[in-house]
Amino acid sequence: MDFTSIFMNLSAEYPVFLSTILYLFAAIGVWISATGILAIVKLGRRDTGLATPGSHIMWRIIGGSSLVDLSLWTKAWSGTLWANADPLGISEYSGSGNGVYDSAIMAAIGIMVLTGYVTLGRAYMMAAKLGTVSIESRGDLVGSIFARIVAGSALVCTVHVAMAIQASTGLGFFK
Repeated sequence: MDFTSIFMNLSAEYPVFLSTILYLFAAIGVWISATGILAIVKLGRRDTGLATPGSHIMWRIIGGSSLVDLSLWTKAWSGTLWANADPLGISEYSGSGNGVYDSAIMAAIGIMVLTGYVTLGRAYMMAAKLGTVSIESRGDLVGSIFARIVAGSALVCTVHVAMAIQASTGLGFFK
């Protein structure tokens, strides 16, 4: 058994990988939001003398709830790895579509889509840290968050981006 066949057989497990990634991010989001809620509860304790800034709490709750939203909306919006549309005629995650498409290439595109979801999740986890960084480094963190959101979105929409480029330039990616 060579690497290509192992890779293609692994691609049949992409739905499980995607579900696991999304449930893991939802659990992390609940945990981050819960720590933000606990910080609100701790604000009532006047005997400690420590007060968590409101921006720290706000960004924790926003970042955590965004992770939960990523998971829930992805599961509701998309039943497959390729979103609601099937522009290449791919009938399964394993890339067993019709035409001259090599299933190993479809498996590689599936890995890129999974990587896109991980990148988006990491961007939302970084958003939860916005309240804890210094003002000087906040700009770098915001730039990194936006870069991850753009890159993750592009990776998730890999097939659709390639189809749009083909339609506008006629380069013939998928013939």
